[in-house]
Amino acid sequence: MGNREQLLELADLFAENEETLAEYYSLCNKKMDKYRDTWTRLETCEKKHADIFRKLKLVIEKQPFKWQVGKFSPLAIKLMIDQTKANIEKLKNGTIVNNYALTFIRDIENSLIESNLINAFKTENIEWQGIFSDMQEDSQWHKQAIMKIIQEEM
Repeated sequence: MGNREQLLELADLFAENEETLAEYYSLCNKKMDKYRDTWTRLETCEKKHADIFRKLKLVIEKQPFKWQVGKFSPLAIKLMIDQTKANIEKLKNGTIVNNYALTFIRDIENSLIESNLINAFKTENIEWQGIFSDMQEDSQWHKQAIMKIIQEEM
């Protein structure tokens, strides 16, 4: 697989991961509605990130020579997506307790994939570096918001 194909695959996977996390937060909102504002903000943010990765894919398609693959393995992202989807099913079926749902998403937000989004794609493009930096700041807030819920619930 060439650099262009790897970049496009990563952009697709990151978009799918962010959409999956948005769905997870939506279901947490239904299960733990005491934190409705936080869950809604998290869901909205993940959807925004998914849109960014879809836009990134379009940019890469037009100018793949301006991009390099960062430090992420598609397999690791696929594994995270699969784990999140499995827990989405548990949330839907009511077979997951709140404590586990919270610690799972805390671990996801603390994972290298979420903690180092800024290193997923390499480019000299200052605008995109800024976008990645903003996403990284969002991820920091995600961790803090989830930890606040965990501290109140556990």
